[in-house]
Amino acid sequence: MLFAHFPDTTVEETTQSLYDRLVPGALDYYRRASYGRLTLKVDRVDRWLPTDRTSTSGDYDCSRFDTHRRYVAEIIGKVDNEVDLSDYDVVYVVGSRAPGVPNSPTLLCPAGEGVRADGREIRFAVTFGNDIRGRDWGWQTLVHETGHLFGLPDLYLYEKTNWHRASGAWDPMGLQMPGCHHLVWHKIKLGWLREDQAVVLREGSGSVDLTSVETADGTKAVVLPIGAHEAYVVEARRHGVGDDDPLGLLLYRVSSETARGEGPIRVLPARPDDGNPAWKRLFEVLYSALWFDGTVLDDTEHRAKVVIERRTDEGFRVRVER
Repeated sequence: MLFAHFPDTTVEETTQSLYDRLVPGALDYYRRASYGRLTLKVDRVDRWLPTDRTSTSGDYDCSRFDTHRRYVAEIIGKVDNEVDLSDYDVVYVVGSRAPGVPNSPTLLCPAGEGVRADGREIRFAVTFGNDIRGRDWGWQTLVHETGHLFGLPDLYLYEKTNWHRASGAWDPMGLQMPGCHHLVWHKIKLGWLREDQAVVLREGSGSVDLTSVETADGTKAVVLPIGAHEAYVVEARRHGVGDDDPLGLLLYRVSSETARGEGPIRVLPARPDDGNPAWKRLFEVLYSALWFDGTVLDDTEHRAKVVIERRTDEGFRVRVER
């Protein structure tokens, strides 16, 4: 982790305060959400590295690949003589608060187009901007952007209104909220859960015991393919991480043909959010998504039905029919 100081910085901060905002919470999250299967280790150069130009010069435009890469390359070049970068897979660059760096995008370089340092090619980086100073945009942003480094897509919509109506706060790749787990679909992709912890049913029927996503053991999801590129997924979730938060079933539809930003995963809520307090409707879109009883899914066109049979000590028993 490197700290870039722009000459048009508007607020003086310490590198320690920014590290504390980004890293410890992310380390705790990964320990919990991966069931101890992922350890993120973040070393840092604990001082400000002055940039050559102002943040608004256009040379640090993180919306364009060429200038984004140039920004990362400049900051790496300032420590190349003191840090052996051959030991690292990822570089995090934290920018000082300045008018030209509003957001925190990920840099993914194709092979051969990365930044050369210490005999290796750095292809993966995140540059953190002003958005990390927000109430809920500290370590959650590091988790979200690191998710892109792992190959996960944005689940929020690339539109100007109601960005989070597709997946809400049910995965950090959507709305970043404290306590949010990755969906089981993503945890299997990341290797945090085994593939055999999801029951894939194309035909037939049966009962399945689902255990909460907060625990490592047991069956975590029912997957019902409805085509070559689409499936329904049902998993047991809580709104947050506390034991007092109600455990319910979350239903969502996955499309591997839908691009990021267009809703590759769409949560199908149990009921509208309208009955919740205004702050929940505003900050926790799809807060009312969980199912607690009755029929979770009944798609006659694709012969896919999921009904809650009963609550168990560790989750739910569901009846699945194809």
